[in-house]
Amino acid sequence: MDKMESFKIEEVKKIIESKEAEEILECLKSLEEIGVTSIGKGLNADVYAALGTNFDKVCVKRIKEKPELIFNDINKEHEYQIMAHKAGVCTPLSLVSIKTEKEGLIIMERIEGYSVKDILNNPKLMPKNFDYEKFCKSLDEQISKMHNAGLYHRDLHTDNIMTDEEGLPIIIDFGTAKEASGGELTYKDSVSIYNGRAGRYESKENIFDDDLDSIKKIKNSLRKFK
Repeated sequence: MDKMESFKIEEVKKIIESKEAEEILECLKSLEEIGVTSIGKGLNADVYAALGTNFDKVCVKRIKEKPELIFNDINKEHEYQIMAHKAGVCTPLSLVSIKTEKEGLIIMERIEGYSVKDILNNPKLMPKNFDYEKFCKSLDEQISKMHNAGLYHRDLHTDNIMTDEEGLPIIIDFGTAKEASGGELTYKDSVSIYNGRAGRYESKENIFDDDLDSIKKIKNSLRKFK
């Protein structure tokens, strides 16, 4: 599997300002020495973990050099993920974000489970104790908690909903999330989309998905497991 290139530790040291900085840096240095393995690939970022080591309970999300879509920077994504977690949304606990001129990383809790997309492609990955009604109820509750906290995800497709070992939904990837009221402007922002042919980013509008419409599609896609 793919290996992640070394972190630029000295650059990171200049960015992190907290009493835990030295511990975080020691962890990163250990990961450099161990080597980490790709556990997920997306259009905007890749996710890595040091499986089978003392660090296998955490993972690192690394933004690609040319992400397909740019909206939130890595620090804002980290902030929104913490916000969702505090609101009671089942999402990986985000530990720290690191942003330099060349890097964008989030270190977070690693979830034992698979995305809905992975499960639809390979039903054998579905947990044996999956309960469709329980899953749907939990997903509705989490979206309600998120919205009550004033946070809207806006990209709830099958890659961004996971099922954990208990068969319950986990919401991931807050790269396009936004604090909003839920009004008509909630989904109207423009974003930068990379045009590979032109080799540049271009502004586009009306690409965000309504959270409630999205979870309806997610639930419908899983009806065959009912």
